Amino acid sequence: DFIVDEDSASYPSGGDYRLEQLHAEGYPALLRIERGRVRNREIFGPMRLDYGFFKLQARQTNYFLARFDGQIVGAVGYTMDPVEHTVRVFELIALADDVVRFLLAELERKCREEMGIEYIEIDVSAYAPRMQRTLLELNFLPVAYVPAMVFYQVERLDIVKMVRLNKLQDLGPLGLTEPVQAVADVVMRGFSTCVIAPRMARAIKEVPLFHGMNTEQATRLAGVCTVKNMRTGERLFTGHDPADRLYVVLQGQVAISGGSSSEIIGSVHTGETCGEVSLLSAKPHSATAIAVNDIEVAELPRRDLEDLIRRRPDIGVIIYRNLAVGLGDKLLRSGDWKRDQGQSEAACLSPTSESPIHRT
Repeated sequence: DFIVDEDSASYPSGGDYRLEQLHAEGYPALLRIERGRVRNREIFGPMRLDYGFFKLQARQTNYFLARFDGQIVGAVGYTMDPVEHTVRVFELIALADDVVRFLLAELERKCREEMGIEYIEIDVSAYAPRMQRTLLELNFLPVAYVPAMVFYQVERLDIVKMVRLNKLQDLGPLGLTEPVQAVADVVMRGFSTCVIAPRMARAIKEVPLFHGMNTEQATRLAGVCTVKNMRTGERLFTGHDPADRLYVVLQGQVAISGGSSSEIIGSVHTGETCGEVSLLSAKPHSATAIAVNDIEVAELPRRDLEDLIRRRPDIGVIIYRNLAVGLGDKLLRSGDWKRDQGQSEAACLSPTSESPIHRT
């Protein structure tokens, strides 16, 4: 991912706005808004509102307006190709920060749910980290950095081309050179992580591993997970197996056993992780994990986790913190369980008042 300022916040959500298409009567009111049109421009394209309403119509452009109490407070301009199912955004005008996010989110929703759009493209200024962050949270990804792409006022600006795919395409084998293929693999892997299974979408709110993440971060982590169902008695892993993935128990219970006697030394419940110690230490599993009942787990491959953390250290910090907290809880529970077992065994061995005492 490319973000100029990693600490920059995204544009906020909020505001009771109404969305509608631009008509001739709304054009003069929109021209009175300068932000995004003549100053603080963050999105660029081949068309602009200043070209005139009739020229915009002739070029088959469209604008969604945002209204508040009947007043126009912003608009997003785009061109649509109904044959290719693509949309290209070329301008965003707004009176306030929350209008920016409202317009982008509504355009993305309409493209996905109503307009049958499979590909959305936006050219964003490389010096607009808040816009980049907002688009990342809306599941757009940076696919290119183009130096001196646009001329703005008295200088040429670099742009970051950001794209959202609503439908992943199977491109088949491509005749790419080795360096280009490496880049293509990184880009396409990023898109695949943005399309998450419905079960993982629900897990974002249920599983402690996602605690403390914003929507974009949680979606990225969920996107590299795959959901798997296992029957009672199936093994997730056995002692000495290579630790090549992390498991998150979405439903059910897993028993952990160790040693040659297969003694149960702990358990993993719904929402908890399994196999994190071996994964993080890069050592083979030292215990065996068996499904106590029919379970549903999310698998997070080691390679994908390392790749995600390398590209997004902000997500990695939260993952490690949550894994540490979860591991601490399991260790405490394991200690309580062993203490209870010891007390139970001691009670069985201790003489009671009803037991006869034989003296020699």
